[in-house]
Amino acid sequence: LALTTSPLKDKYKENIQKAVDFALKFLKSDGSVRDERGHTIYKTSLLLSTLARFDRKRYKKEIEAMKNYLLKAQYWDPKVAEDVKNGGWGYDEKRNRARADLSNTVFAAEALRDAGVPKDHPVWKRLQVFVTRSQNRTESNKCVTKIKEGKFAGKTWRPGNDGGFIYGPGLTRSDAPPIQNPDGSITFPSYGSMTYAGLLTMVYAFVSKNDARVIAAWNWCQKNWTLEENPGISEKKYAGAGDKGLYYYYMTLAKALYWFGQPYLTTPDGKKHNWAVELVERLSGLQKEGGFWKNRNPKWYEDKEPIATAYAVQALSYAYKFLQKQGK
Repeated sequence: LALTTSPLKDKYKENIQKAVDFALKFLKSDGSVRDERGHTIYKTSLLLSTLARFDRKRYKKEIEAMKNYLLKAQYWDPKVAEDVKNGGWGYDEKRNRARADLSNTVFAAEALRDAGVPKDHPVWKRLQVFVTRSQNRTESNKCVTKIKEGKFAGKTWRPGNDGGFIYGPGLTRSDAPPIQNPDGSITFPSYGSMTYAGLLTMVYAFVSKNDARVIAAWNWCQKNWTLEENPGISEKKYAGAGDKGLYYYYMTLAKALYWFGQPYLTTPDGKKHNWAVELVERLSGLQKEGGFWKNRNPKWYEDKEPIATAYAVQALSYAYKFLQKQGK
């Protein structure tokens, strides 16, 4: 997927073809891409996006099968309107970890947009339900739920009002402590990677840029702009704590800001930041001598060179395309 996003895609056609041939071995008759290790929604979404960008005509049948699988795998039960999974995707459909999260969801949404699912398809309105419930904005998010996993299991979660996003309703992957509310419930503070995932998901779901939910997310991004860490991911004080999910953050930030279309973010000190220029400079400084990237924080496998490098290449590709549009 990283190479199909790159402006050097044609140069590496043979490499992409080898990867595609390998991945297609795991495509099942139901349109899912799976093996015994799980992560079916991620894998299906990634291969669907790759084929749609690489050779849509040649792989039309496979694209259609994976698209239909993802459409069916979206959680949606109109009989249980309060189900916090509604509108989202999880790791392995209904078979394992039966919950939806914003990370699986943004990859599925991207794949369905790449596959050309039209604006009037019900998948997008359903998606808006889930992404709205993942935002810390009580004016639009009335969701209150019991937390089902982790150290806060059993507690009641309700959204806050910082405008950013978390991993899902009642879900976080940040180490930052929750906000204790007067009624005994807790609120998880927003953090960078999921706020950009939320903004990107709303763009994919055809939510207007003038929508109050989008504006709130954009304001969070401006207020918390940084490329030094994944903001809000941790309040622990060890070296590299803020690097948790850093390259995923860079990739998601670049995609979200590319599609959002604004070249500058204005921070509370009044300074304007050209996100694409600053991102290219930051990633250039982090690149290792051998041409790869590697996170010092091992969380989510970002200490593995192929993972961090794939994220970095996508981030650079979107920044490059954005600068091209600006004539730079």
